[in-house]
Amino acid sequence: MTSNEKNASWWGYYNQYKMLTDKLIREDRDLLDGVVTLPFLYCLSHTIELGFKASIIDFTGNLPDKSKNHNLQQLFSFFKEELVKSMEKQQLIELAKLNILKVVDELQDLVELYKKLNPIHQSLKYPINNKSEILFNFHDGIDNKGVNIEQIIILYNKTNRLITWITSVLCDQYIVDDVMMDDIGDEYM
Repeated sequence: MTSNEKNASWWGYYNQYKMLTDKLIREDRDLLDGVVTLPFLYCLSHTIELGFKASIIDFTGNLPDKSKNHNLQQLFSFFKEELVKSMEKQQLIELAKLNILKVVDELQDLVELYKKLNPIHQSLKYPINNKSEILFNFHDGIDNKGVNIEQIIILYNKTNRLITWITSVLCDQYIVDDVMMDDIGDEYM
């Protein structure tokens, strides 16, 4: 399997998780707030994780060891680091670089929300850790962690559009059919 085929697989997984998460957001919004909150948040988080990893592969040609984890903070940092290197290779003008980095810094908001919800990167997947300690207390809910589902959905949508748009532009690829410059809108630039 070539590196292009491998990365197409990463984008394929990303797109499948994104389609499922987007369908839940569009059609089953009532379920998301309480009934299937944790599985939904896991799908959302995993979608973003796959997007970061696929982008990193586009930027670097492979998935370096330091990005083989589920930590959105670390993946975001590595994504941003590789984005900067890619922009240098593309010889973008400084204003374009600054605008892109300004937009990318907004992705940090979603990463920070997930840090509140999922500090050890297992809380959304498993009820207890390997020491039988409860990872997420259902009685507290996500609202008590200072997180709002609607806020997460807005940041999720923005993050997906930015990941795919930035990677498409810098890697000279058209990754996701429904992501076009017009869809990005002024609020992202």
